[in-house]
Amino acid sequence: MSPVVGTVLLVAIAVALSALMAAVTFGTGGPREPAPDVVLELEQTDRPVAHELVVEGGDTLVGEKVEFRGTADEDPLAGRLRAGESVTVYPVEDTVRVVWFGEYGTTQILATFDPDPDLPL
Repeated sequence: MSPVVGTVLLVAIAVALSALMAAVTFGTGGPREPAPDVVLELEQTDRPVAHELVVEGGDTLVGEKVEFRGTADEDPLAGRLRAGESVTVYPVEDTVRVVWFGEYGTTQILATFDPDPDLPL
C-alpha cells in the first residue's frame, strides 16, 4: 500500500469519527415535540376542597403526557382535555402544578396555581 492511500484512509477515518462524535453530541433526531400551548384556570367549586381545572383555550392536553402535582390524584385525565372542558382536582398541597412530559425525558410546567388558602388541606 502506498503512502498516499494510507493518508487518504487515515483522513477518511478521522472524518467519519468526527461526524459520529458530532451526531452523538448534538443529537441526530429531528425537532423535538413542543409542549402544548394551553391556557389553564383553577376555579373553586361549591364542594369542599374540590377545584375545577378548566382549559380556557389553546392546545388539547393528552392525559398520558400530563401529571398534576399537589393534588390527591396525579393523573386525573382519563383521555384528552380540550378547550372549554374541565376536570375536578383535589389540592393536597399549597401549590398545584400541571406538568407536561415530552419525548426524551423533557418536562415543562404548564401552569402553577395556589388554591384558596381558606380550604383545609
